[in-house]
Order: sequence, then structure tokens, then C-alpha cells
Amino acid sequence: MSVALVVEDEPEFSTFVVAVFERAGFDAFAIEYIVDAIEIIQQSNDVEILFINLAEQGDDFELVKVVSRQWPTIKLILLSTQMDSLRALPPAVFVTKPTTPAVLIAMIEHVALASANNRTSRGTLH
Repeated sequence: MSVALVVEDEPEFSTFVVAVFERAGFDAFAIEYIVDAIEIIQQSNDVEILFINLAEQGDDFELVKVVSRQWPTIKLILLSTQMDSLRALPPAVFVTKPTTPAVLIAMIEHVALASANNRTSRGTLH
């Protein structure tokens, strides 16, 4: 099954995002740190989407670049208050904070649908 990782340290928010991914047909897991996400990605071939609530100009930005470079097929959804600082990051779906649940649901469903279409075109839909 396809996997979505949610990097978020706020339990209520991560629970909401995980539920949206699950509703879209993904096995979804919340973790607190992007470093943990890299370990999971290295151990699994099933991670298709990585959702990250970016911290203020921290290591998250560099680690997003690493994920994009080493696993270019993983789709990124990045949530941040600093849209201008995101220009240096690889292609991703960017959502600005503050946002609404409806916007998050729409973005996640959009990326999930694109991911499912990619699996179908490759003949690997589970």
C-alpha cells in the first residue's frame, strides 16, 4: 500500500492530516522530525508523499532538498509561514500558514489523486 508521512510535532494537527491521507486511500503515519522521515524512506519503497510543516529557517529546509534529490519520485507538500524563503526549495506543493482545513484537504486530495494517477499509468496500482 502507498504511504504518506506527515512531519508535524503538534498532535491535533498531525492527527487531522493523517486522517485526510487515510481518507484518500493512503497508509499515513505522523512523525515529529524530518530526520526520522529519511530513515523511514530509506527502509521502505512505499513512501509516495511527504507532508512537512516547516519550522522557521531550520534544518528542515536542507533535509527537504536531500529528500528531493535522493528520492525524486516522492511528492512533497510543504506548509510554511515563509513563502519567500521557499524559492530555494525543490518543486513541491506549497501551502501558506495560516490556512484552513478545507485548503489542506483540497491540497492533500490533489496530490493523492496525482500520485494514484502515476501508479495507474505505471501499472502498479494496488
